[in-house]
Amino acid sequence: MVLLDLARIITGVGAAAIATGGTSIISHAYDGKRRAHAFALLGTIVGIGLAAGPTLSGLLVTALGWRGVFGVVAGVAALVLAAAAFRVLPAPSATSTGDAPRRGFLDLSPLRSPRFLAVALVPVAASFAYVSVLTYAPIALSAVHGQDAATAGLFRLPLTLPVLVGPLLTGALITRTRVSPHTIINTAIILLVTGDVLFLLLDPSLSPVLLVIPMILLGFGWGLPLGLVDGEALASVPAHSSAAAAGILNFLRLGSEALAVAVFGAALAAIIGAQLSNPTLGAEVAAGATGHAAVYASVFRMMMIACAVVTTVIGAAVILLRRASGTPTPNSAEDELPTAAESPTDSTPVL
Repeated sequence: MVLLDLARIITGVGAAAIATGGTSIISHAYDGKRRAHAFALLGTIVGIGLAAGPTLSGLLVTALGWRGVFGVVAGVAALVLAAAAFRVLPAPSATSTGDAPRRGFLDLSPLRSPRFLAVALVPVAASFAYVSVLTYAPIALSAVHGQDAATAGLFRLPLTLPVLVGPLLTGALITRTRVSPHTIINTAIILLVTGDVLFLLLDPSLSPVLLVIPMILLGFGWGLPLGLVDGEALASVPAHSSAAAAGILNFLRLGSEALAVAVFGAALAAIIGAQLSNPTLGAEVAAGATGHAAVYASVFRMMMIACAVVTTVIGAAVILLRRASGTPTPNSAEDELPTAAESPTDSTPVL
């Protein structure tokens, strides 16, 4: 188990490096609408992994065992590394390296930008509104409607499938229409809040089919700004701070996801235990045990209201920070601020 945990830590470090370096590379390599399209494609790829990853892993475990999953992933990673070795990226320019001011090991300068913070808070809102539901929806369907794991997993598809479509839709809207990134972000936050509120339809006396609508809304609320947020965040800082901005953004995204899931689960179990006057039984019910559907549904609805409130507050903060930054409404790729997207390149790389 210790060896497995160490391997997971190493994998996490690699994943963090890819997430940070990858977005920074895209921001440097493309500009304008081409950069928006590139980040939309990135968001779609992330969505594919989110939607298909658990299902494919389950199939691999059944066919090859749990070790087979790691073997296949390692093989795919090796192929990607080999393919990347034959792709040439443009050399860094003086704008992005030599002329940059010297900073310490940890560059927190992006946090001083209201414009960056406004964008960086969007995935934090999505963590509470969407990731919590994505994590606990199968358990809720089991506890409230008695669904088995397979049925609950299939029932979760309305939460994940819109994540595949959302980034592509965003890319098309930005590149082919005059819809601004801010409009898409505002729409996404509204969808997230509405989806959480409509999850009040979770009740043992109502059909679980009614939950498809809030699931779809939440899926698009998460999927529409996926990729777009990365591009807008890196476009809000000078080129020499793009790597630091990518790191901070991913820290806020992943950290808020972990925090939201942990707080949601702990609060859910604690409140259920208090209502049943039995913490042990409360933990079992919170884990999906049947027999107390009404109690579980009542507490879950309470948590959904809390998530909607948190998301609304964060959404208001996003709007206030954006106004404080004086960011114009058109596509920020055309703003006057010298950004990572404006770094000159000698050739168009293949990502």
